[in-house]
Amino acid sequence: MTGPDGDGCFPTTSWTLIARLRSGDEATARRALEDLCAQYRYPLYCAIRYRGLTHHDAEDALHGFLAKLLRLDAFADADAEKGRLRAFLCAALGRYLLNWRRDPRVAPLK
Repeated sequence: MTGPDGDGCFPTTSWTLIARLRSGDEATARRALEDLCAQYRYPLYCAIRYRGLTHHDAEDALHGFLAKLLRLDAFADADAEKGRLRAFLCAALGRYLLNWRRDPRVAPLK
């Protein structure tokens, strides 16, 4: 399935992008974060839709997931020696969606 941002496949991770994210320079880190979100937004959305969520629920879950990653500075844990970034993101997304479905304060999924 092709969407507005590509074919839904995860891109090959550019670890220099992660290094720029951790650079300490706010402008460089912000641009790296924008690039990272642009590259991974649609593949993550597709992964969420594949799990049966509606378009609107998937958008809500994706925004919540990305916000939580940023709030927890989760990219600090990403490491090329530990594996692929997509595996890290998919595992984190799976845990996030399990908790999202269980939390009664979050809108129920259909």
